[in-house]
Amino acid sequence: MLNTRGGEPKNESRSNLQTPATRQRAGRALALFDLGWEETERWQDWDIDGGEYVLIFIVFGGTLLPGASATLLGIEALRRIRYASGGLRGRTAALAAACFWPCMLAVLIMVLPWWQSERQRHTEARRAQVQANLDQLRQRIDAVKSQELDRNTEKTSPGDVKAKQSEAMADVADVPTQDLTIGDDEQMRYFLIGPRENVKPPENGCKLVVILPGGDGGEDFHPFVRRIFKNALCDGYLVAQPVAFKWRPSQQIVWPTHASSVEGQKFATEDFVEAVVADVKSRHKIDERCVFTLSWSSGGPAGYAVSLAEDTPIAGSYVAMSVFTPDDLPPLDNARGHAYFIDHSPDDRVCPFRMAEEAEQKLKEHEATVRFNEYEGGHGWRGDVYGRIRGGIEWLEGAVAN
Repeated sequence: MLNTRGGEPKNESRSNLQTPATRQRAGRALALFDLGWEETERWQDWDIDGGEYVLIFIVFGGTLLPGASATLLGIEALRRIRYASGGLRGRTAALAAACFWPCMLAVLIMVLPWWQSERQRHTEARRAQVQANLDQLRQRIDAVKSQELDRNTEKTSPGDVKAKQSEAMADVADVPTQDLTIGDDEQMRYFLIGPRENVKPPENGCKLVVILPGGDGGEDFHPFVRRIFKNALCDGYLVAQPVAFKWRPSQQIVWPTHASSVEGQKFATEDFVEAVVADVKSRHKIDERCVFTLSWSSGGPAGYAVSLAEDTPIAGSYVAMSVFTPDDLPPLDNARGHAYFIDHSPDDRVCPFRMAEEAEQKLKEHEATVRFNEYEGGHGWRGDVYGRIRGGIEWLEGAVAN
């Protein structure tokens, strides 16, 4: 006889317990699983005890949660328990055998998508940041190599080096620029480009674009920003190019914000941009309706953060090739009434295209005006760069005018 309270069988041997009758009852129970729901009306004709009814109900119920694979595993667990012990050791054993694998798989099915999305989100943001740092490092290495090559060439004099540098900047030599700090704070340094010479300022004031590059915005980026001013912006514009301060040697985030801060920072990029706009206003009359940001790559998240800050002076944002992580941004409700031009390549392998699509969707849901533009070529400025920037800024002008 079998002790149904969970104790050990009496002195009978295992072979005596595994009788033909026991095997027949187990076979009937397992046969029921194969017959399906249409055969359930025949249960009353079979010699099945209460524990087996509970087991059958749970195993069949398992198919509704984790699927057929969990059911098969539950049946296999039942089979092994029955043939090992000669029968069921009470309802506890039946429940444990039938529920273990389905429950484990159900938990995994529920938890795994969330875990994968979180892992991917942080990995992609990290990858984009590392790529931006590598791009900046490569530019600096190229600049150092060029300088060392000039120094080590006997035929190249200091005057020749200066001449070559001037030649490389010849196309933007006529672009007026100033290297400024806000007050006496050297940590708040920026370049102010414009206005153009012999151009009368607009009656409503100059329009302003604050540029946050995919790097620290230092002198290495300055020639490109001057070319943006010259080739992509019409008369009446000024450009402010903040220079990101590095608070720690090991700092990974180029443009720290309030939500994505670094140890030791004294101000966030939102505060920096607000201070730059105020300083430019103290020097020139500015049309407050046309104060925009242009940001890309590692500067993109900061561009979003600046646009969503409380009482931001920014009316429109051009964001290119950037990640979008709402959890690291101010409330998206602040996007209401703001204009966004999102520029992204489907071939981008650094900042996933789906993040730009998510930005468009989320911002529109919060009543922002959004224009989404696609370009070919992957991460980086590709194709008609200045024409595309010009088109995006002109769209922002129209969006804020409406």
